[in-house]
Amino acid sequence: MTVRADNLGSLLRPPYLLDARHDGLAPEQLREVEDRAIEEAIKLQEDAGLPIVTDGEYRRRFFFSTVEVLLEGIDPLGFVRHHRDEEGVEHELRTPTPVARLSRISTLVDYELDYVRGLRERAKDWPIEFLGKVTPAAFYESVDVTVVPSLWHEPLARVIFESFAHGVPVLASSRGGSPELVVPGKTGWLFDPAEEGALERAMERAVAEMQATSGAALSGECLREAQRFLPDRVVESHLRTFERMVS
Repeated sequence: MTVRADNLGSLLRPPYLLDARHDGLAPEQLREVEDRAIEEAIKLQEDAGLPIVTDGEYRRRFFFSTVEVLLEGIDPLGFVRHHRDEEGVEHELRTPTPVARLSRISTLVDYELDYVRGLRERAKDWPIEFLGKVTPAAFYESVDVTVVPSLWHEPLARVIFESFAHGVPVLASSRGGSPELVVPGKTGWLFDPAEEGALERAMERAVAEMQATSGAALSGECLREAQRFLPDRVVESHLRTFERMVS
């Protein structure tokens, strides 16, 4: 049985970053300090041999900071707590708290609008079409291959078996758990993202094979592979595992 563990979540901030956050630096100055701390945190994890790393969530105030700015009715500093440190010095900590009926003033999509605009700007000279919000069925009917070019070692990219469920083969990077799902010649193609030009060559190979075979065989294999991820089968698999653990 293959077992994976993600290193996901917050890391303790180094003292110099704590000082910078408390000193009220200008946003651009604070970001420079955060960049340094994040680079050091990533290097520490890579030196330890971890294939999956986190930025430590050094830029966040709280784990729900992204949601906090999208709601009206929250006082970002409304809840006051006091605690004493190891030296007995008392500190005041203010955290967000609801002060009125919550109402949505924006969405995560709006919040990331600048990011989307940046993508459109970068893609303006390329034959790339931004579809916006569409149903999965409508999307997969419009594509021949789903490309999943993950750079990090993603344990299980759900888009892969979602694509399989619609009979669409997948071209994925050979990182994380993707090679356990995408079998070259059966359910898609793999490429090494560290190899220059590998994605382009894999796409050309996929086009050639799809044109030569019409993709019917691949589609059938994808539909069969997708059966592994039906809810009933997943629950049954979990139950069998738990039974083996307690027996």
